Amino acid sequence: MVKKDVFVAAVLACVLFIVSTVAGYLLLDNNSLASAIEPQKSPSYFSSVGHILQTNVPTALSLFAGVITLGVAALFLLPLVGMFLGASMNVAVSIYGPGEVVARTVLYTPFEIAGFVVAATAGVLPLVVFTRRFIAGAHSETSRNAPRNSFRQTLHSVLNTSLKLLGLSLVILVVAAFVEGFAVLQV
Repeated sequence: MVKKDVFVAAVLACVLFIVSTVAGYLLLDNNSLASAIEPQKSPSYFSSVGHILQTNVPTALSLFAGVITLGVAALFLLPLVGMFLGASMNVAVSIYGPGEVVARTVLYTPFEIAGFVVAATAGVLPLVVFTRRFIAGAHSETSRNAPRNSFRQTLHSVLNTSLKLLGLSLVILVVAAFVEGFAVLQV
C-alpha cells in the first residue's frame, strides 16, 4: 500500500462529505423546523464536552466501520453525516443568521470536519486499495501468479493504516469537543 492510496481515499472522503453537506443544506425546508427549535440553556463545560463526545465518537466509529465492509459502508454513511451537518447548518443559519453561526462555530467546526473526514478516509481506504489492486491485477500477468499471502499482507497493511487514521481522527475529535465546549460557554 502506498501513500497515494491514502491520498485518494482522503480526496474521495472530502468530495463525498462536501457534496453531501451542500446537498443537506440546500434540500432542507427549514421553515417548519426553525420555529420548533428553542435555544437551550448553556450546560456546564464538562457536560457539554461529554455530550459532544457521545455524538461525535460513535459517528467517527461508524465511518471507520467501513473497514469491515471493505469501504462500502463508509461510502453510504459519509453522505448521511454530511447531509445531517448541512441540514443542521441550514437550521442554525435560519435561527441565528450566517454571521452568528460562523462566529459560534469557527473555532471547532474545522476540527470536527477534519476528524470525520479522517475517519471516513480510514473507512474507504480498503475500497481504494483493493480496487487499485484489482485493476492492476487485471493488467498484469505477474500479479496473477502472485502468492496468496500478498492479499493477507495488503489487508494487514490496510488495517494497520486505517487504525492509525482512526486514532488520529479520535484525537482530533476530542480536541474539537474541548474547543466546542469552551465555545458553547462563551455564547
